[in-house]
Amino acid sequence: ISTLFFKLLPVQIILVAVTSLNSIIDSAMAGNLIGPQALTALGFFWPVITFMNMVTAILSGGATILCDKFMGKNQTERSKSVFTLDVLVILSISAVLTLSSLLIPDILSHCLGARGDIIKPVAHYFTKGAATCC
Repeated sequence: ISTLFFKLLPVQIILVAVTSLNSIIDSAMAGNLIGPQALTALGFFWPVITFMNMVTAILSGGATILCDKFMGKNQTERSKSVFTLDVLVILSISAVLTLSSLLIPDILSHCLGARGDIIKPVAHYFTKGAATCC
């Protein structure tokens, strides 16, 4: 099992690196190429990105611990069940976030605190950003 952890370590490192790189690229693109209003929209949208990363980390981490526990007890079927449940829960959350982002982006933008002229850019980020990354 210890060799499995070392085999999966590069995947975890890549996941953290890609997430960090994503935020850097988003900020740079929004601030330099699109303008301050887009950077403001990104700031309002950032809690959604943080929430998605948090849910993924919690569910994946918990499922990994449970799968490892069951694999250590040679309970492969229980390990598969935990993995399957984890995937289904993550897919369900992703579907809800995607549908919400596509159907009610203005309401979600308002809930995040966007007002006035900034609601449309935040809503645009929901429909173009969140709906495609969930």
